[in-house]
Amino acid sequence: MLQEVRKIIVFYSGMSLLHPDMFLQSQEVKQQGSLVLFNLLMNESIPDMLVREIITRFKDQKLEELFHPIFSKIYSDIHGKTILEKYNNHLAVLFCDFLSHLFINFCISC
Repeated sequence: MLQEVRKIIVFYSGMSLLHPDMFLQSQEVKQQGSLVLFNLLMNESIPDMLVREIITRFKDQKLEELFHPIFSKIYSDIHGKTILEKYNNHLAVLFCDFLSHLFINFCISC
């Protein structure tokens, strides 16, 4: 029973990130789209396991669509910083074990 609930949470979490208009949400969340996940990752306020399961669930579908805005935002944020500024969270997100391979693919495709 709990496994089924977990699958439903993962599915709807991914769908709400990919298609924010599909669900009743604030206008701000709809405009952010998958960048909502960026904010959660940067604030370390989303469990790693949930992100891993979203990646696994949507690996054959729309991962590029989901993570492209996130990686673009991280890149633009880091690109605008000097070595003295704080960007550790950005690097931690990029190089965490479950996102690093997606980021490498993103870099190759750009």
